[in-house]
Amino acid sequence: MSVGYIYVLSNSAMPGLYKIGFTNRDVKSRAQELSAATGVPSPFEVEYYCLTQDVEIIEAEVHKRLAKHQSGKEFFSVSLTHAVDIIDSLTQEIMPDRYSTVRRTGFDNSGRTLYLCPTCGAKNETPQKCLSCGREYIG
Repeated sequence: MSVGYIYVLSNSAMPGLYKIGFTNRDVKSRAQELSAATGVPSPFEVEYYCLTQDVEIIEAEVHKRLAKHQSGKEFFSVSLTHAVDIIDSLTQEIMPDRYSTVRRTGFDNSGRTLYLCPTCGAKNETPQKCLSCGREYIG
Protein backbone atom coordinates (compact mmCIF):
# COMPACT_ATOMS: atom_id res chain seq x y z
CA MET A 1 0.00 0.00 0.00
CA SER A 2 1.61 3.24 -1.20
CA VAL A 3 0.57 6.65 0.12
CA GLY A 4 0.75 9.65 -2.19
CA TYR A 5 -1.10 12.51 -3.84
CA ILE A 6 -3.51 12.25 -6.75
CA TYR A 7 -3.44 15.58 -8.55
CA VAL A 8 -5.21 17.44 -11.35
CA LEU A 9 -3.18 20.05 -13.22
CA SER A 10 -4.18 22.54 -15.91
CA ASN A 11 -2.11 24.46 -18.42
CA SER A 12 -3.30 27.63 -20.19
CA ALA A 13 -1.61 26.40 -23.38
CA MET A 14 -3.91 23.35 -23.35
CA PRO A 15 -7.40 24.70 -22.62
CA GLY A 16 -9.96 22.05 -21.80
CA LEU A 17 -7.36 19.42 -20.88
CA TYR A 18 -6.38 18.28 -17.40
CA LYS A 19 -3.35 16.22 -16.47
CA ILE A 20 -4.30 13.64 -13.84
CA GLY A 21 -1.46 11.83 -12.15
CA PHE A 22 0.12 10.98 -8.82
CA THR A 23 3.26 11.76 -6.88
CA ASN A 24 4.77 10.71 -3.59
CA ARG A 25 6.31 14.17 -3.25
CA ASP A 26 4.99 17.72 -2.92
CA VAL A 27 2.36 18.44 -5.59
CA LYS A 28 3.43 22.03 -6.18
CA SER A 29 7.02 20.82 -6.75
CA ARG A 30 5.75 18.20 -9.21
CA ALA A 31 3.84 20.87 -11.16
CA GLN A 32 6.98 23.03 -11.30
CA GLU A 33 9.02 20.04 -12.46
CA LEU A 34 6.58 19.33 -15.30
CA SER A 35 6.48 23.03 -16.20
CA ALA A 36 10.27 23.10 -16.57
CA ALA A 37 10.21 20.40 -19.26
CA THR A 38 11.35 21.42 -22.73
CA GLY A 39 8.43 22.14 -25.02
CA VAL A 40 5.92 23.18 -22.33
CA PRO A 41 4.87 26.69 -23.38
CA SER A 42 3.34 27.77 -20.04
CA PRO A 43 3.46 26.51 -16.45
CA PHE A 44 1.09 23.90 -15.04
CA GLU A 45 -1.33 25.07 -12.35
CA VAL A 46 -2.45 22.83 -9.47
CA GLU A 47 -6.25 22.61 -9.67
CA TYR A 48 -6.81 19.83 -7.13
CA TYR A 49 -4.95 17.26 -5.07
CA CYS A 50 -5.58 14.86 -2.23
CA LEU A 51 -3.50 12.52 -0.11
CA THR A 52 -4.59 8.91 -0.30
CA GLN A 53 -3.56 5.34 0.26
CA ASP A 54 -3.12 3.00 -2.73
CA VAL A 55 -2.28 6.00 -4.91
CA GLU A 56 -1.16 3.93 -7.92
CA ILE A 57 -4.37 1.87 -7.88
CA ILE A 58 -6.56 4.97 -7.63
CA GLU A 59 -4.71 6.73 -10.45
CA ALA A 60 -5.07 3.68 -12.72
CA GLU A 61 -8.80 3.41 -11.94
CA VAL A 62 -9.35 7.15 -12.55
CA HIS A 63 -7.63 6.81 -15.93
CA LYS A 64 -9.75 3.75 -16.72
CA ARG A 65 -13.00 5.52 -15.85
CA LEU A 66 -12.03 8.56 -17.92
CA ALA A 67 -10.63 6.55 -20.87
CA LYS A 68 -13.23 7.86 -23.34
CA HIS A 69 -12.05 11.41 -22.52
CA GLN A 70 -8.34 10.60 -22.77
CA SER A 71 -6.11 12.76 -24.96
CA GLY A 72 -2.60 11.44 -24.38
CA LYS A 73 -1.20 9.31 -21.59
CA GLU A 74 -2.35 11.39 -18.60
CA PHE A 75 -4.40 14.17 -20.23
CA PHE A 76 -8.20 14.23 -20.24
CA SER A 77 -10.81 16.46 -21.82
CA VAL A 78 -13.24 16.48 -18.90
CA SER A 79 -14.60 19.02 -16.43
CA LEU A 80 -12.65 19.58 -13.24
CA THR A 81 -15.74 18.76 -11.19
CA HIS A 82 -16.20 15.41 -12.95
CA ALA A 83 -12.55 14.45 -12.47
CA VAL A 84 -12.64 15.43 -8.78
CA ASP A 85 -15.90 13.51 -8.24
CA ILE A 86 -14.31 10.33 -9.60
CA ILE A 87 -11.15 10.77 -7.52
CA ASP A 88 -13.21 11.47 -4.40
CA SER A 89 -15.47 8.46 -4.87
CA LEU A 90 -12.49 6.13 -5.30
CA THR A 91 -10.62 7.67 -2.37
CA GLN A 92 -13.66 7.36 -0.12
CA GLU A 93 -13.86 3.63 -0.88
CA ILE A 94 -10.37 3.24 0.59
CA MET A 95 -10.63 5.94 3.28
CA PRO A 96 -14.36 6.40 4.09
CA ASP A 97 -13.86 9.23 6.59
CA ARG A 98 -11.40 11.13 4.36
CA TYR A 99 -13.66 14.09 3.57
CA SER A 100 -15.69 15.60 6.36
CA THR A 101 -14.89 19.12 5.12
CA VAL A 102 -14.19 20.87 1.84
CA ARG A 103 -10.96 19.84 0.06
CA ARG A 104 -7.84 21.86 -0.69
CA THR A 105 -7.48 22.34 -4.42
CA GLY A 106 -4.17 24.10 -4.80
CA PHE A 107 -2.79 27.60 -4.67
CA ASP A 108 -3.57 30.96 -6.22
CA ASN A 109 -0.90 33.16 -7.83
CA SER A 110 0.20 34.53 -4.43
CA GLY A 111 0.64 31.05 -2.93
CA ARG A 112 -2.54 31.07 -0.81
CA THR A 113 -4.36 27.76 -0.43
CA LEU A 114 -7.64 27.45 -2.33
CA TYR A 115 -10.50 25.12 -1.48
CA LEU A 116 -12.78 23.35 -3.96
CA CYS A 117 -16.50 23.36 -3.23
CA PRO A 118 -17.86 19.84 -3.82
CA THR A 119 -21.31 21.26 -4.58
CA CYS A 120 -20.54 23.74 -7.36
CA GLY A 121 -16.79 23.28 -8.03
CA ALA A 122 -15.88 26.89 -7.19
CA LYS A 123 -12.48 27.72 -5.71
CA ASN A 124 -12.60 29.58 -2.38
CA GLU A 125 -10.01 31.13 -0.07
CA THR A 126 -11.81 29.89 3.03
CA PRO A 127 -12.88 26.32 3.86
CA GLN A 128 -15.88 27.45 5.94
CA LYS A 129 -18.27 28.68 3.22
CA CYS A 130 -18.44 28.68 -0.58
CA LEU A 131 -18.80 32.22 -1.87
CA SER A 132 -20.43 31.03 -5.10
CA CYS A 133 -23.24 28.74 -3.90
CA GLY A 134 -23.30 29.57 -0.18
CA ARG A 135 -22.74 26.02 1.08
CA GLU A 136 -21.30 25.95 4.60
CA TYR A 137 -18.86 23.31 5.84
CA ILE A 138 -17.87 21.81 9.14
CA GLY A 139 -14.81 23.69 10.39
